[in-house]
Amino acid sequence: SNPALYTQCSLQWWDTWSKESSTYLPTFMLRDLLTDPKVATTLINQMLQIHESCATRGATPRTLVRLIQTYRKIYEAKYQLARKRQSTLQGGLKKLNEAALSVDILSSDAAKKRVELESANEKANATMNEIELNMAAAAKSKEEMKTLSATLSIEEKKLMSQKTEIEEQLSGIQPMVDAARAAVGNISKKNIDEIRMLRTPGQTIRDIMEAVVRLIGAADVSWNGIKVFLSKSGVVNDIVGFDPTHATPDIRAPVEKLLAEKGSSFTEEAATHASQAAGPLAGWVKAVVEYSKVKENIKPLEDKLHSASSRLDASRAKIRSLEDGIKKSDEEVARLKKQFQLMTQQASKLQIALEDTQVTLDSAQSLLGKLSGERDRWQSQ
Repeated sequence: SNPALYTQCSLQWWDTWSKESSTYLPTFMLRDLLTDPKVATTLINQMLQIHESCATRGATPRTLVRLIQTYRKIYEAKYQLARKRQSTLQGGLKKLNEAALSVDILSSDAAKKRVELESANEKANATMNEIELNMAAAAKSKEEMKTLSATLSIEEKKLMSQKTEIEEQLSGIQPMVDAARAAVGNISKKNIDEIRMLRTPGQTIRDIMEAVVRLIGAADVSWNGIKVFLSKSGVVNDIVGFDPTHATPDIRAPVEKLLAEKGSSFTEEAATHASQAAGPLAGWVKAVVEYSKVKENIKPLEDKLHSASSRLDASRAKIRSLEDGIKKSDEEVARLKKQFQLMTQQASKLQIALEDTQVTLDSAQSLLGKLSGERDRWQSQ
């Protein structure tokens, strides 16, 4: 060591600092902490009071520095602890807020699922009602079709009976008409011309031709009118193709009178003797007259047959319409049943999802309710 350190140096010792220095020291050392002037003044005064109270125990300016340093360490430790606790509280509050938001979302989701479930149930119920209506309509149609079918069967039997009766009555006269037409069809143009060329025909030929012309519907039944009729091209075909039903009672009456008064002219022997063409024409006149009389007699029966046939056609059409309607109804019911099945499955899934959501929501609301006090306390801190 250097002896001059002791012999040539002097030591100056300050036991205390001035009031201004003591006040400046904490202001300088804690300048980053003392942002509030009121708090700074109060804190510095308290520090100086503590330091001054220890003056009798040997407190020095160094002691004041250590007091200030100790305060900083304690302050920083407390500050970090408070920051850590604040961070923890803020994290907890964030989780609680997230939980509250989740509860709101679950509540909204549950409400939406309830609406969807109600809509699905309404649609399913509407579909079931539609199924019931279609099935009821189909059952009614089937019953109506059953009744119509039974009635149709009875009407068809009656119709066949009436048709058989008509055919029996016509069976006796139809062959006669067919034979007479065939015989007339064999008359040659030469035979017709022979009659047409007669100036004064015999009574038999005159009677037969008048009857023919009257049945055909010619207005002029004089011999000249008859000759004009015979001169027409295709006169034989006109006679053969004549429809006996056109021989109305008014047309037939003078012919029947002619047959009654001059029946001898229409015998096969007399007619054939008079002319080769007269014989078939006489047979044709008698066949047409008889056929038209039979048709007149059975006309009421034919009218009934026609009416019954029309009713049957209407019944058959109605049955076909009912069958089509039943088929469409069955197809619609099948479609609606499939749709109803899908709707009930959807409603079941929605019900399960709603129940799961409700359980989660109830648990979350219960937990959130229990933590509501903590939440308020944390927010206040």
